[in-house]
Amino acid sequence: MKRAVEGIYKNEGKIILNEDVPFKGKSKVLVVFLEDYKEKADWKERLMKTFGAWDDNRDAE
Repeated sequence: MKRAVEGIYKNEGKIILNEDVPFKGKSKVLVVFLEDYKEKADWKERLMKTFGAWDDNRDAE
């Protein structure tokens, strides 16, 4: 029987399930992260791509 259980991953490498599971002993699992993983450098790269994006015919003064 396959069963899906929601939980939360913590930085310490632990997964805390939101409900009890009926399995005893060991069982294979598949972990799928539901939120996109973005590295800290990713936001900097996206910010840098916005420079020069404003198009206007006025000068800086």
